[in-house]
Amino acid sequence: MKLIHCADLHLGSNLTTNLTAEQAQKRNYELIENFERMIQYGINEQVHAILLSGDVFDTAQPPMWVATACLELFQRYSELEFFYLRGNHDRHLWEKEKKEGALPANLHMFDRDWVSYVCDDIVITGVECKGDSLYEQAKTLDLEEGQLNIVMLHGAITENNHAITTEDVVPIELFRNRNIDYLALGHIHSFFEGYLDQRGRYCYSGCLEGRGFDECGQKGFVLLDLKESQITTSFIPWGKRKLHEIEVPVDGCMTTLEIARKIDGILKDSKVSGEDYIKICLVGQVDVECEKNSLYLQQKWGEQFFCFQLEDHTKFIIDYNDFLFDESLKGEFVRKIQNMDLPEEDKIAMIRYGILALSGEEITECD
Repeated sequence: MKLIHCADLHLGSNLTTNLTAEQAQKRNYELIENFERMIQYGINEQVHAILLSGDVFDTAQPPMWVATACLELFQRYSELEFFYLRGNHDRHLWEKEKKEGALPANLHMFDRDWVSYVCDDIVITGVECKGDSLYEQAKTLDLEEGQLNIVMLHGAITENNHAITTEDVVPIELFRNRNIDYLALGHIHSFFEGYLDQRGRYCYSGCLEGRGFDECGQKGFVLLDLKESQITTSFIPWGKRKLHEIEVPVDGCMTTLEIARKIDGILKDSKVSGEDYIKICLVGQVDVECEKNSLYLQQKWGEQFFCFQLEDHTKFIIDYNDFLFDESLKGEFVRKIQNMDLPEEDKIAMIRYGILALSGEEITECD
């Protein structure tokens, strides 16, 4: 018997932080299509059920077309069972429909008290956070030793087993030695797993696909294979687009073209795709007279990738000896600033912008 464990799809997200409104709309369609591709993968792999460990939606009131599209997927793939435990983002979603029995028959939901479902040879148990930690709920968990137990939770694990008031915290110590074979977690957007105790393990599937630069790295879901009361897991990389944050050292560069060549070389070595999100972070030390046009660099690669951002973390340096005998207005300006009673960082900033002004350059926030 096979299952899929996934979480944190955040369908219906507002994605305009990094994208245009048109791109954000396209991306939201892609997130739903990606979810459907995972369902189709499950059917091809003869998966019996899909565990959704919270935050399937970004809000408890997602756009109507997003909620409708998701319900249609549950109905269309009626041969699969879906176990949906709501997280902190979608906590009260479909509450009315659940009470009225208006949801698809293959969509099984949880509550703020423990709920269990028998699924062939396994028991799937879950509880939703009441807005604080899962401390009180952990104490009332009761599972039979002789059955294969999967528990679904949404929250960040902590080793603190005392009463915690922090929202969406899983006191992991209280779930050890409780007859759990697999703890299917959501809330953390990167995959990782560990041993719960001698019997079971816990696992965050991570998000299905990254949405912003705080979600770089490989994303996907977990495939569970249950044989002879044993569970084996495989992380399945997924997602249409990858997100990359790449540092580019530009120490010693004096011109925009030199910096551009550095960026170009690193992008080629990184083997990134035009479908991806790219954030370039310029780092290192450059001379205060460095000609550095960030707007040009942004525009140069902006159309080559689905999303491209440039961040400048370089620091300016100055050798005052270079201006010691400079009789020009620039030299006089630098020496005057040098003798001011100011922090060195402030002096360099004043000199940088002063040199730009004296050169007739437009001063912008990108410089």
